[in-house]
Amino acid sequence: ATTYVMGVSSALPTTSEPKINYESPKFSILFMQPHIKQYSVLAIQSRLLILLLILILLHSYPAKAEPQAHSFKPRPTNLIAPERGFYTFRTKDKYGYPHYANLATDRTFDWVRREGFSLVSSRISLEQFRNSPLSPSFLHDLATGFAALRLAKIKVILRFNYNNGNAPGDDASMDVILRHISQLTPVLKENADLILAIQAGFIGAWGEWHSSTNGLDTADARRAVIDALLGAIPQGHFLQIRNPQHKIELLQNEQSSDASALDSYQSRLGFHIDCILASTNDLTYPPGKIEFYNHYVENESILVPVGGETCRLNAPRTDCQTAMEVLRKQHFTYLNNDFEPAVIQHWVDTGCYEQIKEHLGYSLRAQSAAYDQTVSAGAPLQITLAVENTGWAAPVHERRLIVEIISPTGTPNRFVTDVSLRSFRPGTIVSNFAIPLPKSIPAGSYDLFVSAPDSSERLAKDAAYSIPFQNVEYDENAGHLRLGSIDILAPE
Repeated sequence: ATTYVMGVSSALPTTSEPKINYESPKFSILFMQPHIKQYSVLAIQSRLLILLLILILLHSYPAKAEPQAHSFKPRPTNLIAPERGFYTFRTKDKYGYPHYANLATDRTFDWVRREGFSLVSSRISLEQFRNSPLSPSFLHDLATGFAALRLAKIKVILRFNYNNGNAPGDDASMDVILRHISQLTPVLKENADLILAIQAGFIGAWGEWHSSTNGLDTADARRAVIDALLGAIPQGHFLQIRNPQHKIELLQNEQSSDASALDSYQSRLGFHIDCILASTNDLTYPPGKIEFYNHYVENESILVPVGGETCRLNAPRTDCQTAMEVLRKQHFTYLNNDFEPAVIQHWVDTGCYEQIKEHLGYSLRAQSAAYDQTVSAGAPLQITLAVENTGWAAPVHERRLIVEIISPTGTPNRFVTDVSLRSFRPGTIVSNFAIPLPKSIPAGSYDLFVSAPDSSERLAKDAAYSIPFQNVEYDENAGHLRLGSIDILAPE
């Protein structure tokens, strides 16, 4: 297999076609001036010879064939897609609260995909380490949990805290928290490709930044946790915070004067709204500013991930029509499938559960493609691809569209375009690009595909982590969409 990485223009390059200058002397001889009555035999022969040369010239430059157009059929049922949708926690703990997957103790996650999900939430309590460093055995167990995730071909929404409701508000001192984040950093960076987002956590009840027993319900404490966590994961990866007003607080704080820090706060902080629809303010926003924060989340969520869970029935806000409108406007990428049970069951009973399931995050369907049916090696292969995103959000992480040209013997040639899947926001997206074929590619017939694999080298070859196109022509085992076939000619 050969992979070519290039910058690809989003505009189709123009082709140089032979043009006839109807004003030139060579052409004007074909149109005799009416006042000229007589011509010599030699003059007529000369004109006929020139006409013959023009015809030969035109024949040697045939008109360029129109690109071949192809339409696609939608799948009757959607495939599981990574980094989006409902997630599940399955059971309750001994205190009666949801038992989220624990990467430090759970070792089997095969059930996640088997039940139709690609995401799991793991809320890891560090309560045994409130007054001490994390133990080497704990860090080893955490790394082992990530390995189990990788085997199960899923990703995780991750949160660390010092209680899961059993001791509301109990947390650790800031010194301990920062030391724990430092200890976690190597494991988090090593497995960042498996993390959809890290919820900021650590402070207060459930790690939701309230009721701290160590006096950490302050702007300085929140900023310290955010700064430490942003440094613990690679650029391009996201944190989520429970209350959107805390993002504004970070951006407006005079001490946050460093431009790179402000940019990180703006572009890498999303939200987990864990009582969405439960009241007029979602048990999140301060009274009197509900409309302001709703619009704020709607705008911010275009570029940063938003998810969460419901926590109680609250008609009519939890009814299908209003619920779907709120989730759509706030570009929800994921939602808890099991909490709150009464809300989820209400959606099942009233017929919108499946619609919500299909619209969370992205859902891509190829509509049409046009491309050159015949192209010479060393020349650009022009492609126009129209894709509809029927979901409520764009894909969370950066990944590029890949063009694959596969020979009859199965030899693939892969071209990494500059088409970013992060730009595939809800609606129809038309991408125009040209693939510069190398002169060394052998002449012959090839199959033409596009794919959207994970940007991680460890996951890129695993079709389970590729963004699927919800079309009949998409091969879920290979992780690519067949556009059709092309003939490559020897270089000119």
